Amino acid sequence: LTGVNNGPDIDFVPSWTNASQSYIQWTMRTGTMAQPKLFAPAQIVFDASQPQSSVSELSYAEDGSQLTTTQWAAGGGTDVGIVMSQTTSATLVANGFPLLEEEIDYRTVTDQATLNTYTAGDLALHSVPVVQWGLTVDALQPPIMSSYNIGDLARVRVAAHVWIPDGDYPMRVLGVSGDSSTKLKLKVQGA
Repeated sequence: LTGVNNGPDIDFVPSWTNASQSYIQWTMRTGTMAQPKLFAPAQIVFDASQPQSSVSELSYAEDGSQLTTTQWAAGGGTDVGIVMSQTTSATLVANGFPLLEEEIDYRTVTDQATLNTYTAGDLALHSVPVVQWGLTVDALQPPIMSSYNIGDLARVRVAAHVWIPDGDYPMRVLGVSGDSSTKLKLKVQGA
């Protein structure tokens, strides 16, 4: 379900089950048909523009290796009963890119409408380069760790960075990792 166009986000959030912190339970959060993306109503701000900010080690990575102008898919079935789907976008070609084709097969899908949704989702995912930022933040400074989750909307404020122009960038939190220190590593991507 999560792979189709507008498929719901899914996250598993750990929490302690007892006061002695000896057991962890995982609570599943999921989007809905009406609102597939997980996010909190309040947007948080990671301000990397100030010298004493809680944000450090701002990194930027862009990957265009899977850009696609035409997405193909074959579904399940045999011989002439195999369902196939193809979706095209002219946006990249209009911007000077060559024709770029990709095929991802879904052999367990036998319904044409479902396969079309998978193909449209794959094309939407691969029609723009993937841009992800990395942030190292101090979990004890605002915004503190408990004030955001994976999927939440965030704004990253940048000033005087070597190659990222000054501005406020709308992002979604994709991942949070850490260790026993107060430093957390965040992965964020354009919203």
